[in-house]
Amino acid sequence: MSQESLTETNRGVSKVVGVVTLVAIVLLLATVFGATLTGFTDQLEDPAPQIAFEFEYDDDVENSMDEYGVEPESTDPANVDEILIINHRGGSRVNASKMYIHVSAEASDGSELEWQGTWAEVEQTDRIAAVGNSFYFFAWGGATFERGEVQIIWRSEDSTDSVLAEWEG
Repeated sequence: MSQESLTETNRGVSKVVGVVTLVAIVLLLATVFGATLTGFTDQLEDPAPQIAFEFEYDDDVENSMDEYGVEPESTDPANVDEILIINHRGGSRVNASKMYIHVSAEASDGSELEWQGTWAEVEQTDRIAAVGNSFYFFAWGGATFERGEVQIIWRSEDSTDSVLAEWEG
């Protein structure tokens, strides 16, 4: 055989090897890209919502019914010394059972008072947290919000917590 026929045979093999190599590289890149996307989809599925809250604190309440039109369930409105109001101003639509409110205050003896519940419990709904709602927290009998704090927390499907809003006295 001549040298030309050997060269032609080698060229055919190198074309096949080139195509196989190219296909292998494309498959490898597609696999890496797919694995990367799959790894990030969990983080992209449930981002923390953007919600606007406003906090109002009044440490000189004479009568909560006269001043704010609200009456605490467990004491006379005239006994209320302080009031902390959380106003839901706007933002993303959120399932009320996925938002938690954590309130802490200081008792007259210096110990910490805490309350935690879902937005659904406070709003008494199992639906979307309604914009425009306000929640009232009362302090009386020497308790104070002056050194207290409030956190509004959103819990994602994978139980990751994100603080949506925070207030400190």
